[in-house]
Amino acid sequence: MSKTVIDARVSGLIGRFYEAIVDDVLWTGIAADISETLNSTSAVLKWHGADDDIRLLGEWTEHGGRRR
Repeated sequence: MSKTVIDARVSGLIGRFYEAIVDDVLWTGIAADISETLNSTSAVLKWHGADDDIRLLGEWTEHGGRRR
């Protein structure tokens, strides 16, 4: 895969992050998109907030296929 294609995919993924920050519904499926963009077999996205507040925003595995 060319550097131009990779740059475009990563740029698109970063754009999804910005959009999801203002609309929580858009976090759905983003873990799978991270995995696909980075050519990995899994991804987990967690939010660490104040007072030890930890939220699972999404997870995806190649075998489990869970999209959140």
